[in-house]
Amino acid sequence: MFSSKGNSRSIPKLPFDAAAAYLVQIGVDKIQDFKSMVKNKELPSVIPRDPDAFYEEYIGWRDFMDVGKNYIKEHGPYELQEPSYDDIKRRVIELEIVTKKEYREAVKSSLLGDLAPLHPDKAFGDEFEGWSLFLVRFKSDKYLSFEEVRQFAKDMGIKSSTQWVEMCRRGERPANIPAWPERHYRDKWVGWVNFLNGKPR
Repeated sequence: MFSSKGNSRSIPKLPFDAAAAYLVQIGVDKIQDFKSMVKNKELPSVIPRDPDAFYEEYIGWRDFMDVGKNYIKEHGPYELQEPSYDDIKRRVIELEIVTKKEYREAVKSSLLGDLAPLHPDKAFGDEFEGWSLFLVRFKSDKYLSFEEVRQFAKDMGIKSSTQWVEMCRRGERPANIPAWPERHYRDKWVGWVNFLNGKPR
């Protein structure tokens, strides 16, 4: 497991609502308290030192705290669970990620969880075995046809690429459905609108 005090570039930041909820939970209600944590280097690396600059949604401290309180009311306390190296590697295998670029895109899309490190080689230190062993060496042909995957999306009521990503994050993607259909079906891919709403080619 990587430390929240590690290289800040290797540790991802929590989503806006989760970060707000976490601060509420640890009793950081006033902006003065937050600034004190930053000054004393007590702020976990998963929380940005400047929320205003980091989050597009940020419009003010009080609103930020309200978002956190509403998150807790709707979902319960946010559980800050740092993934282990084995957890991340297992997800890499499940998603059949074969390149560093695909891995980093998966992190930014939260397909690997909120706290998956952008730079696992730095975050996990000696535990990291090297990119060649961390990534999948080749992709299998286990996926359904383009038309079958399109029908799956329709049956699931998915209307946008965002909903597709959320479905993957919730663990509702079957093993025979690719996480990135736009890459797996390059020869038939036109775009998300066509994939989700258009007629088969």
